[in-house]
Amino acid sequence: HKGKEDTTEQFGVMPIERTDEICRPAFDARQYRWLKLENEMQVLLISDAQADKAAACMDVSVGHASDPPELPGLAHFLEHMLFLGTEKYPDEASYSKFLASHGGSSNASTAFENTNFYFDVLHQHLHEALDRFAQFFICPLFTESATSRELKAIDSENAKNLQSDGWRLVQLSRWSACSSHPYHKFGTGNLETLADVPPKAVALQLTARQGGCVSARVAAACSPPLPIRQALFQFHAQHYSANTMRLAVLGRESLDALEEVVAALFAPVPNKKRSMPSWGGAPYGEVQMGTHMQVVPVRDIRILSISWPLPSLKRYWRHKPHRYISHLLGHESEGSLLSLLKGAGLVDSLSAGESVNASDFALFEVQMALSEKGDEHVEAILSFTHQYLTMLRAGAPAAWVHDECAAIGEMAFRFQEVMEPIDVVVYLSNALETFPPAEVLSAAYLFAAFEPDDIDELLALLVPARAMSVHTSSANVPYAPWRECWYGTAFGVVRVDDEQIAEWTSEPPHEALRLPEPNPFIPTDFELVCDRLPDCGQLAPSLVRDEQAVELWHKTDRLFRRPRGNVYINVVAPCAYHSPANVVLTSLFAKLLADELTEFSYHAEVAGLHYRVFNCNTGLRLMLSGYSHKMPVLLRKVVEKLANPELCAERFAIQRDILQREYANFFKEQPYQHASYTTARFLERERWHILQYLEYASSAACALEELSRFVRQDLLKMLGLQVLCHGNFSAEEALALVAAAAESLAAAPLSLSERPQNRCLQLQEGTEVWLRQHPSVLPPLQLQHANAEDGNSAVELYLQAGRDARPLTCSVELIAQVVHKAAEQQLRTVEQLGYIVFCGVRYDVGVVGLRFIIQSSTHDAAQLDARIEAFLETVPATLEQLSADEFADYRQALIDLKLEKDKRLREETSRWWQEIVPHGTYDFERSASDASVVADLTLASLLECWHTHFARTSAQ
Repeated sequence: HKGKEDTTEQFGVMPIERTDEICRPAFDARQYRWLKLENEMQVLLISDAQADKAAACMDVSVGHASDPPELPGLAHFLEHMLFLGTEKYPDEASYSKFLASHGGSSNASTAFENTNFYFDVLHQHLHEALDRFAQFFICPLFTESATSRELKAIDSENAKNLQSDGWRLVQLSRWSACSSHPYHKFGTGNLETLADVPPKAVALQLTARQGGCVSARVAAACSPPLPIRQALFQFHAQHYSANTMRLAVLGRESLDALEEVVAALFAPVPNKKRSMPSWGGAPYGEVQMGTHMQVVPVRDIRILSISWPLPSLKRYWRHKPHRYISHLLGHESEGSLLSLLKGAGLVDSLSAGESVNASDFALFEVQMALSEKGDEHVEAILSFTHQYLTMLRAGAPAAWVHDECAAIGEMAFRFQEVMEPIDVVVYLSNALETFPPAEVLSAAYLFAAFEPDDIDELLALLVPARAMSVHTSSANVPYAPWRECWYGTAFGVVRVDDEQIAEWTSEPPHEALRLPEPNPFIPTDFELVCDRLPDCGQLAPSLVRDEQAVELWHKTDRLFRRPRGNVYINVVAPCAYHSPANVVLTSLFAKLLADELTEFSYHAEVAGLHYRVFNCNTGLRLMLSGYSHKMPVLLRKVVEKLANPELCAERFAIQRDILQREYANFFKEQPYQHASYTTARFLERERWHILQYLEYASSAACALEELSRFVRQDLLKMLGLQVLCHGNFSAEEALALVAAAAESLAAAPLSLSERPQNRCLQLQEGTEVWLRQHPSVLPPLQLQHANAEDGNSAVELYLQAGRDARPLTCSVELIAQVVHKAAEQQLRTVEQLGYIVFCGVRYDVGVVGLRFIIQSSTHDAAQLDARIEAFLETVPATLEQLSADEFADYRQALIDLKLEKDKRLREETSRWWQEIVPHGTYDFERSASDASVVADLTLASLLECWHTHFARTSAQ
């Protein structure tokens, strides 16, 4: 490729390698180029002439595996610190403020072996954003003031996770690893691990916390003492090397222009010639394999997971033998492991695949959600799982299964929808670590030729003697004498005896287990309907059936040109929300319907055709998406089951138990979620309390007979349909689809008074409302957290403005855009109140307002509220101090956000659907109208809006 070689030469930063030969989907209009700069940094450039936003991501091959033993969490702490000032841009808020004022956002994450930094911004501001971004890797400041403050942010983030079962189980998995392996480490960090404590003292602390198992190793690594700020500089200098970095950049500019900018900005990143570390194989050896762990969760959940350590699966990326195995183990059709376990009433759901895939090792996991019966028969479930694997090992791998997986993968690649810029760069910067540049887009989708030996090689490792099982259940309290040192998780571990392993190894497969049938839902007709229809210039959905019983909106897609479609159906059932009992029964019906369709619908799911059915306050919602060819078959089956349900007593008991636990587990959610829920419940009329649902679901009145009566006599007796059919369908096809559904469901006319109406409470002007728990209020408005172990407090402060109408809503949105970053900088970064700090717009049933949310482990709710109130006093000055250019930037960013083009069919569908259900506004030109209104807003009008609706001195 010749390109603009003379342009980059003048900067002295010519790439040493370059290729434009990158396999991409036929429908992908983006252009791609891979570079290796002189400093050996890999770069992937993406030119998208239609991009509204540009984006970039740097993936650095270092994570918490490289933390010094005496400083757990250092890699994560450094990730935080890189946002807080560089030599070229020393202001701590410079990077985030620049992005916020130009329609952008940023984030980062630290994993075992990688740290990932990414941002997006309005496309015209990419160059300056990249310049600021590049300094992270060239000249960070790590100022003393920011270092001491951000330690509190790390501690708050860790406090946020302490009562999360997901975080607790992951850390328990790490704890169970060999103590000499870096996978054993605690990667988040906290004040205890990162404060400037003499390292010998830290060594003693860590040794005590981890049962003495690492004392010699830690003590040896903890001399001489190293202050935390110096440790940050040393870690950055040692590990942040250009030769182990991969940068992906997407912009509207040409590839040559992007190359010129990127090569100039990132050439100064130093290349320390860092070698990639090797961890010495898997973290699980003979001591860890063949064990069974029993864990007590925070929430009422019942999970069984079985894991096997494997060599890294990255070397199998072409043939994907692990995908063959996970496809069969995770299958849900007749003859599958799940089908057998569900039939026995033991398991409700199952998933299979790699849970970890590192450079030196991987973990393959089967995870199951257990029924109450399954919770008591874990050994039987383990036995059936090993029997299924025995069956797979006994027969030769089936070429047709591989070919089916390959066909589905090729189809997914061929018709891949456009991803958001920020998602593209995050994925591709990481993918460059595993895949060659020419195949970085296709490697995850396409399968090479069938290699049965690779499948047999992995299956030979998935044997009982190498398995590690973890049973998580509230019933495990008597069997969990130990506490994991970082999260306090209660657990116990036993070794599976040799006799049991021998029995599982030799046991013949159950007669019901077999390979699935060939998938009947793989589409074969990819014709685009729009190519055989005249273009009538339709820009929004058309109402093609308008009756009191059925309202059908339709739009044939011409923009995205994929053989896909979306059919969204609002099944209006007036009785569904009449009482807490009706809500519970409607929810149970939806769960039982999905449960009954599992074996039929799973083939469709695998073939890229998805559906969901769930209850809502207007009745039931049915949503289908995917390839359009066989969507009518799936819709017909779902509607048929909906209209003629077959309710099974055993499945009812299981689904009722699941629903009860869902309701109960709500009370273990984080405080900020409770604050938001309480606000919503107060504002929305009528809204039942989740405690009322739990009480009914737990009562004897909630029985199969009552559900059967309710469904036939109430729920299905009076139904109306609101439908949006969008994508690869003609109007005639949409009408036929809906006619069949309306006939099956016996849709009947509903008057306006019969249709459910949502309302929002109008707060009286000039008044302040405090939501407090009071014994006379049933059920109580939750203020005291039900989880006594959660040390966090939270506040949501809501300021109601008025009806959702222009220009008020646009003014509130623009205020929120300006104020959000100021609130985050002051309340999170400077005052360190907590990790979760948010300011944004709240929309409630046609009413708009401004809300502030803070969650803290160090301040109580009253203190948080006082700090928000104090911040509110500074907002007028923040607005008044905006220069004309700054205000124009914020305003233009909101305009561009309003006019941002949909990138995928489902984005456009969702936008239309929001206008139909739940809003019922049918304002299909909302984006353009809003943008026009925003363009007329002035700083004076914004200040007037604030003083009228939000200031303490305002009558409103």
